[in-house]
Amino acid sequence: MQKIKNIEFLRVFLIITITLYHMRIYLKRLHIDFFTDMYNMLDGGRNGVEAFFIISGFFLIFTFKNIPTFDFIKKKYFRLMPTAMFSILICAVAWILKINSFKFIPNIMMGLLFSHFGLYWCRGANIVLWYASALFFGLIVFYLITKFAKEKYHIPIFAILGFGGYLSLSIVNNGLYDGHSEYYLGFIPACTLRVFAGLGVGSFLGKIYQKYKDRIRNLNNNNAKTFLFSILELFTFGFIIWWSYFKLVKIENSLYVAAFVILFVCFLFRQGILSKFTDKDIWTNLSKYTYSLYCVHLLVTRILSKMILNPHRDFFITYPILTVLFTLSVSIVFGIITYYIIEKPCYNWFVHKTNQK
Repeated sequence: MQKIKNIEFLRVFLIITITLYHMRIYLKRLHIDFFTDMYNMLDGGRNGVEAFFIISGFFLIFTFKNIPTFDFIKKKYFRLMPTAMFSILICAVAWILKINSFKFIPNIMMGLLFSHFGLYWCRGANIVLWYASALFFGLIVFYLITKFAKEKYHIPIFAILGFGGYLSLSIVNNGLYDGHSEYYLGFIPACTLRVFAGLGVGSFLGKIYQKYKDRIRNLNNNNAKTFLFSILELFTFGFIIWWSYFKLVKIENSLYVAAFVILFVCFLFRQGILSKFTDKDIWTNLSKYTYSLYCVHLLVTRILSKMILNPHRDFFITYPILTVLFTLSVSIVFGIITYYIIEKPCYNWFVHKTNQK
């Protein structure tokens, strides 16, 4: 399926939000009020993972449907695993530099995407990889549903898994979607519940869009529709910004999911001013770096904190905004480098080998 430019804008926004969310943990250790306030305010950024799951579920409906199951698994594995394993190599180097601890088996399991494969098995040094492991497992399950379940059952199944999953999360975890290594009620894996909920909602939206996309694309534009969609887009996007950057209390996380789903649907219609304004090629060009940035950003922040920020604490305390921009910029640059030296060449090699057979 061709990239939807304004949806790629959402990917870029989400990865910056998640990067800042994790960055705040290490900046807080500089012990100044600015970073303490930043730590409290950015707490809602963790819900960006829910949005990424929803986006992945949506695009799953339009990809890989007609290829053999094992080929699908290989494609997804070699799309996700090399970058994850590279991040584990960074963890090993950081261990040599005495920046973090490193245990061989848990970290290798995490790099191979088995740490949260349906169940929570182990915890490695790069904890953000739980997302990649859970996503890989979830994509396999949902692919099997789309491939082998009868077409008429797809929408009900996705609705039950998606909306039922989020309802279950709200019930068992007091409205919060912030766990990935826990077992709710003692036996429900948090990682599986979150990925099933997100992919379920995304796949549900994908099936609806697939069924009505011609009508959506040919929808007549008029001032009333533009006004209505613009209000919805600006309100929901503003709500997500507030939630991610300014929320100071823990409230029902389903509100974030609901706002993102409304914004996502509005962007598919492309009737409002925000969805049209973000319908630019630049976001497609930038969004390709999101996975690499996700895999390495926590490690970059950890290393910078140990080797640069803390040793020169007085300077960075004096210029806190510069500290944030510096750390974020280095993370982004390293994410881009990772894409070009690991993610892209590894996947191209896999595609080349596959086409030779």
